[in-house]
Amino acid sequence: MNLKQIDAKLIAIVALAVSFTALLFGSGIVTNVISALWRFTKWVWGKRREHQTASAKVKDYLTTACVWMDGLPLFFEQTWAWGPSVPNYGAGGRFPDDRPPDHRLKELEGIIRESMKLYSTHSKTGGKPYGYLEEELDVLGEIRDRFWTSLETFVKSYWPLNYPRVIDDLRACRIPELERQRILGLRDQRRPPDAGPAI
Repeated sequence: MNLKQIDAKLIAIVALAVSFTALLFGSGIVTNVISALWRFTKWVWGKRREHQTASAKVKDYLTTACVWMDGLPLFFEQTWAWGPSVPNYGAGGRFPDDRPPDHRLKELEGIIRESMKLYSTHSKTGGKPYGYLEEELDVLGEIRDRFWTSLETFVKSYWPLNYPRVIDDLRACRIPELERQRILGLRDQRRPPDAGPAI
């Protein structure tokens, strides 16, 4: 049952109560009850607007996080053992480093921060935080698995009626094609360590 159905039922019940009260106590009370009903209806619609605004903020936060997670494996592969000055990862132009808009996203926020810490370590170690690329990708894979498990649990509780559509939308999030092409071209830009300055 969604919020709209609940609103309609509540309004119908209150309207029935008003009619019954008018029959019992006369029409003088009807004006006060109608006024109260009007205030109640405005309150309900206000709550719906608040929920829609909050819902949009949560979806935006999750979309940013999904885009971020999408491009990390490719970025790590293309910049593995880069050396000094590892290029930046642009993701979708935004990092999921803002505070989450809902306190129930705490677990997911922790997992996202783990991925950001791994990215930071990758950059600070010249693109080689582990002995082998496979080790780094395994660590990232484990973080991504926990990310999707936590994300699905949250989406099921936050959007129970729209869960399949919302989770499909989030799973379809990808880094922009321009960023993907830029990352794929990074290996061609890398110069051997003994190369002189770029001309």
